[in-house]
Amino acid sequence: MANNKLLGCWGFIVGALVTVVIGWMAFELFIAFLAGLRIEGFAAFADPLLWHEAGELLIVGLTILGIYVWVFRDSGVAHFAATTRYAFWFGAALNVAASLRLPSGARWRWWTVLLVILGVAVPAILERLAASTSKTPATP
Repeated sequence: MANNKLLGCWGFIVGALVTVVIGWMAFELFIAFLAGLRIEGFAAFADPLLWHEAGELLIVGLTILGIYVWVFRDSGVAHFAATTRYAFWFGAALNVAASLRLPSGARWRWWTVLLVILGVAVPAILERLAASTSKTPATP
């Protein structure tokens, strides 16, 4: 699939955009951590918002990367799914812990629940996609 020059060009463009999005999410997490560290000291590590943002970065970032690998590098999706499974689960666990410690009236609690569902479901979906792409014969 990546042998097509136009597809390779789009792969580069989409890859650059993926890098910008994931980099921005990592930057936001870093800034939130520094702000918490400045205000609360090392107690910032116990902040549920920081846990949520770290889990969000893991789940959303790896989901975007998984989709990119599946579309533009379909032969590598099996390896990607196998190596990132635990990172997805760790992101889901961070969101569960954050959801349990967030105030009950948090307006975006549904987002943490959605992230937990994605953190558990996406590795299985990627493995299924890898199995379906490996069984199809290569087209000349």
